[in-house]
Parts: sequence; C-alpha cells; structure tokens
Amino acid sequence: MADIPYGPQTMITVERQGQIVLIGINRPYIDNRIDPEAMESLARAYYDYDRDPSIRAAVLFGYGPRFSKGIDVDATKTSALSGRKLMEGPGFIDPWVGPSQRLPSRW
Repeated sequence: MADIPYGPQTMITVERQGQIVLIGINRPYIDNRIDPEAMESLARAYYDYDRDPSIRAAVLFGYGPRFSKGIDVDATKTSALSGRKLMEGPGFIDPWVGPSQRLPSRW
C-alpha cells in the first residue's frame, strides 16, 4: 500500500505506520464532506488496504475539528447530472456499501 502524503490539494491521505495504515479525509474547510473524487480515492485506499496482507488495521479519520459531515451534496449532484460513473472497473471497494451488503475480503 503506497503512501499518499498530506498536501493542501490532497483530499484523501494514506500513511503507513508499520502494520497500521492511517486514511485521512482532508477537506476540513467543508467539514470533510465527501465529493465524488474523494469517494473514488477513499474506495481505492480501501481496496489497497484489503489486498495488502502486511497491514493489520486501518484507521479512518478526518482532518480538522470534525470527522465528516457525510456527502458533498452539491458536488455529487453535479457529478450525477453529468452522467459520470463512479468507481467503474476493478480497484475499488465502495465505502458507502453497508457491511451487510458487501465486506472487503479481510473483514
């Protein structure tokens, strides 16, 4: 699993610390709401974590004072109206799918 370092334009960060990976939502200026681009980055991070047997745990956190206020409705609406498909093809685990519907293979 590759690190994705913190930067002002980085929406989802990934930092490996030994057998633990920290996945950060970096959109504190809008209460860490998830837009389609951040959703895909998060889905890729989940997929990479699920397929790396050397990692024992993942911690999802939000930068700033709040974890996340959920979905960025305006950005998601714009994306939906454009017809763009999210997480198309392999390499993603959908973060919004509930555990009773589909779990990563390690969970």
